[in-house]
Amino acid sequence: MWDLKTIAAAMDTKHKAMQQCLEDEDEAIKAGNKDAAKTARDIYEEEAKAYKGLVAKSEEALKAKEREAYRLKILKASESEATEDDQASAEGKGQRPGEFDPNGMKVPLEAKDHVRKEREHGDAFFQYLNDCGHRVTPAAKTMQILDANRVDHKCWGKAMGSVKLPRSLADRILPKAISSAEGPPVLSSQTSPGFIQDNDFRPDVVQYKPEPTFLFDRTTKTTTTDGVVEWPRLEYDDPDVDPNGEYGGVDFQWIGEGAQKQDTEPRFEQVLISAHEAAARTELSRTVLRRSRIDLENFIVRLYRRRVGSEIDNVIIGGDGTNKPLGVDADSDVRTVLRTTADDLKRQDLINLKYALNHHHRANSMYVIADGGAKKLEEELDDDGRPLFTDGVTVGLPTHLSGLPWRTTHRMTLGGNDVILGDWSEYVTVMENDLTIETSMHEKFSQNRIVMIAWMLIGGRAITPKSFVRLSGTVAS
Repeated sequence: MWDLKTIAAAMDTKHKAMQQCLEDEDEAIKAGNKDAAKTARDIYEEEAKAYKGLVAKSEEALKAKEREAYRLKILKASESEATEDDQASAEGKGQRPGEFDPNGMKVPLEAKDHVRKEREHGDAFFQYLNDCGHRVTPAAKTMQILDANRVDHKCWGKAMGSVKLPRSLADRILPKAISSAEGPPVLSSQTSPGFIQDNDFRPDVVQYKPEPTFLFDRTTKTTTTDGVVEWPRLEYDDPDVDPNGEYGGVDFQWIGEGAQKQDTEPRFEQVLISAHEAAARTELSRTVLRRSRIDLENFIVRLYRRRVGSEIDNVIIGGDGTNKPLGVDADSDVRTVLRTTADDLKRQDLINLKYALNHHHRANSMYVIADGGAKKLEEELDDDGRPLFTDGVTVGLPTHLSGLPWRTTHRMTLGGNDVILGDWSEYVTVMENDLTIETSMHEKFSQNRIVMIAWMLIGGRAITPKSFVRLSGTVAS
């Protein structure tokens, strides 16, 4: 097995090679050389695979080292405890090691078998479970407990009403929740049979419920291997501007018999969607991981996933396209409708947005409204002072506004572009690399720290911008 120093050196070499591959790939992409970029990416994948293999080797070597250190520690502690018990046994009889009793016989000193003692303690615990109605293996019925008064373990379990959870079993079940100073939890049958009463209970991390993600699931998804997706798109213009605008300029003419047919050609444009990197990095000390009462590493992994999902929804709405996807709100090709009243949202605004879309684009459309705007709608009253959108104060807003579904969000604020209406399946997300989370024990090895990184490559934009319309912060004159 490799030692940690050798593995760390090999990992450093692989890491540098991976960085060089990424730089070569970037240069090739900028130069428009797709073959060179693909070659660099293939080499990177091979180096990354080798790097992951080295990570596995390092973890195996580290675990072996920790197991050996723990074994030596336990062995030393057991020998020390056995010696202390032997001396205490002799001193309790008023005799010191090596002395002789009144009959002239040397006092025998017997060392306690602590492994056997722990095992028999566990046997008693499982038998207690059996007495409480829990199913145990048949072998547990024949085991005995080590007790000073040699009380039958079945009677002891029933008579005492509780059995202390063995330390060896407690360490495997609740390694983060047991305090050695307070002792292991007690399994009690006096009040609630089979209930584990933890002496040092701690809840999981308290966290406010975040806003759920709902836009990414509605988008159209595709993949790429070179970081870029290019799609030809038929040019579009509104029918009221160009009668043939929806067909890329292709026109049909009614002509007489034998008349010359007019030429017509479709107009195309290229839509480019590039994938961009979103990343996060976290350092944790080994001491924090060891002492944490929760599985901190897995908690951070779950936190990464929730946060990046929220960020994707954020950029689908408002990404500026600079090193990130282009959001609907920042797309210059998306229609904009002026609002009726400053810093307010009225029913008329929703109607104006609805009819700013061509009727055949509304079928799958949905309003996304800033939470502050939804509040203004709920406060709006009719001429008789009654809520405009509700039948009563307990009903709340209906599921459809102006005949279309809607969702509220805190990702937009009232007064700006606070309402977007559109068919969100017309927004395309391009995934080059899904969320990847990696852990390195070697980058900060000398500082006894673990580094976690999370990264993904994703891009996106509205593939048909005219399928969306947004409400402007500017008031119509």
